[in-house]
Amino acid sequence: YKKNKDRLGEISINLKSIEDIADLVKRTYSNVDVVSNRVESIVLKLGSGLTKTVKELTVGLEERVFDVDLNSEENLKILPEYIRPLAKGMGNLGDYLDKKSLELYNEAEKINEFTKKRQEFGEIKSFEDFGEFMLTLFSEQGVNTAITASTGGLGLFAIAAGATGNKFTAMDLELEKGRYNPRTDEFDKIKISPMQYYGAGIGYGFAEYVTEKVALDNYKLGVRGFRKALDIAGGKYSLKAMSFKGALKTYGVSVGREGSSEWVANLMQNGLDKWVLENKEVGIWDGGNEAFWSGALMSGLGFGAPALAAAGYRAVTPSKGWNKINENTK
Repeated sequence: YKKNKDRLGEISINLKSIEDIADLVKRTYSNVDVVSNRVESIVLKLGSGLTKTVKELTVGLEERVFDVDLNSEENLKILPEYIRPLAKGMGNLGDYLDKKSLELYNEAEKINEFTKKRQEFGEIKSFEDFGEFMLTLFSEQGVNTAITASTGGLGLFAIAAGATGNKFTAMDLELEKGRYNPRTDEFDKIKISPMQYYGAGIGYGFAEYVTEKVALDNYKLGVRGFRKALDIAGGKYSLKAMSFKGALKTYGVSVGREGSSEWVANLMQNGLDKWVLENKEVGIWDGGNEAFWSGALMSGLGFGAPALAAAGYRAVTPSKGWNKINENTK
């Protein structure tokens, strides 16, 4: 008894471990809930980013560049009296947009806090891990593709503007709370000039536009390839010889383009953080491997797989009697 008591007394409680356990317990692990939460979170983030972009490229631009607060009576006195009501109204609008944007952003973060942690590509050790990685990838990318595919160019600009706004919000939080320094485990106070602020934000949006444009092109290519393989365009089915080699070549090119575009976008965003925002903790190659494979897998297993499968089926289907069947289906 005494021996066991002494050993029990030697056991130290690791507060960090308790925090980790509490964090794991509060999250949901149901695949249905995970998908639903991922979709809801990215939609909220998009709404937050769009709202923030509207604010920053209108009211915020004037306030940051000229270092004025349009809700400050002292600053309003500088303006001609007949402009003051309009300026104050713009200031109130800016505050409302800021508040609304932050509410949506925080709600999205709250959802993520109660959802199973994302499976990192570099930590995949089993088929189950790979499945979880793909589940998150398809859930989140599916929202962007649905928006861009249904609205075309307008959707691409919306996704890019959302990424810009979310970067604006992230910089606001760093200005308010400081930038985390892993070497000291503390938050360092930083300064971000208007040029750095808008350069980084718009740069993030541009990188997102590039990769989503490639994703949209690959989606359209996949749809066209699937229709071509089955020849169902216009609602008509016709049996034709299908070159599996050609379909495979198109598939490989699409996978490479999507992976490369994600890698380049990640590289651009790392560069903005490292050199424009002067964040020394960011490496230019950070996340590049995961970015490439995320794009390649999304294109390979999402956009291109149905067309490749259809082409493969057509390639091995016996052609005997095709003419007669085609004649009967006219």
